[in-house]
Amino acid sequence: MRLKIRHAQPRDVQNIFNLGSKLEDSLKASKMKGEHFHEKAEFLEYIKNPKKNVLLVAEVDNKFVGFVCAELIDKEWCVLDNIAVDKKYRRQGIGTKLLDELYSILRKKKIYYVQLLAEKNHK
Repeated sequence: MRLKIRHAQPRDVQNIFNLGSKLEDSLKASKMKGEHFHEKAEFLEYIKNPKKNVLLVAEVDNKFVGFVCAELIDKEWCVLDNIAVDKKYRRQGIGTKLLDELYSILRKKKIYYVQLLAEKNHK
């Protein structure tokens, strides 16, 4: 398995949206109300504005398998907005590698506080 973590490009938006939409379907199936996934345009904004956002993708053998995105709120903190790994590739350390790379980027930007909001029943 050859894992690569890189900054997202516009060509990745459809894959990100597709994986995120699967998450939304899971939220609906678990009867979580009021949850929805981002629009494609929001991910393009993440990519276009790297001073305010970080959007990374994970690839295994050149195949898209996951992503993580964070919004930089001010000069010291950010919100980890979403992280997802395709079900077939979970439990292989890919999510950890995405977070490691995100934290490395954030440290270089001198951002040391990361906020994460999670649903109580989300699996």
